[in-house]
Amino acid sequence: MTTNRTRRTQAERLASTRRILVEAAIAEIGEVGYANATGTLICSRAGLTRGALNHHFRDRMDLMVAVCEYVYASFAATLRVEASVDMPLPERLERVVRAAWSQLEAGNNRALVEIIVATRHDPALLERLRPFVQRMDHHSLAEWLQLFSDLAVPRRLLEGLRDQCYSSLYGMCLMTSFEWTKEYENYQLRLFVEMALARLSAAQQKRRKS
Repeated sequence: MTTNRTRRTQAERLASTRRILVEAAIAEIGEVGYANATGTLICSRAGLTRGALNHHFRDRMDLMVAVCEYVYASFAATLRVEASVDMPLPERLERVVRAAWSQLEAGNNRALVEIIVATRHDPALLERLRPFVQRMDHHSLAEWLQLFSDLAVPRRLLEGLRDQCYSSLYGMCLMTSFEWTKEYENYQLRLFVEMALARLSAAQQKRRKS
């Protein structure tokens, strides 16, 4: 019994150390950018040694994959809480778009954006992240389709709206580095919701007539 408890405690301790390193990397990337977030700075922020970092992650890219997975897990969990298929469509769409935006503009998701942007000039990072991006795309699409599973509309339309939603929000996330007002932010979010509602309404009417 004591041995089992010791093993669990050790596993918990290792998981805690890994989480601290990932969260430190997220904070560091959000503060100084992907390129400047060195292992030394991350370890200093985490209050851990370089040996601890090397024990948990094979290299810098391994840590970046862990950061992306951690951030996306939090993002997906928030969306599941904020919106459900039981809600009226306008409220459901409004809530999922605003919940996604609130997550993307937060510090954690800015780290994810920084890493993804860095892949444009880092082919090795792109290849290491490709499996994660594929898993994220598959999972987020499944969640999106489930959220709107009550609608009699083509799957292709739902997929397209998901892609437009996240592309628009990621673009907004990048643009907040420039002059950006809350009023304009709300305008952009409302614009997408209204456009999506119009497209879905038109598709439903077309389906009923056919």
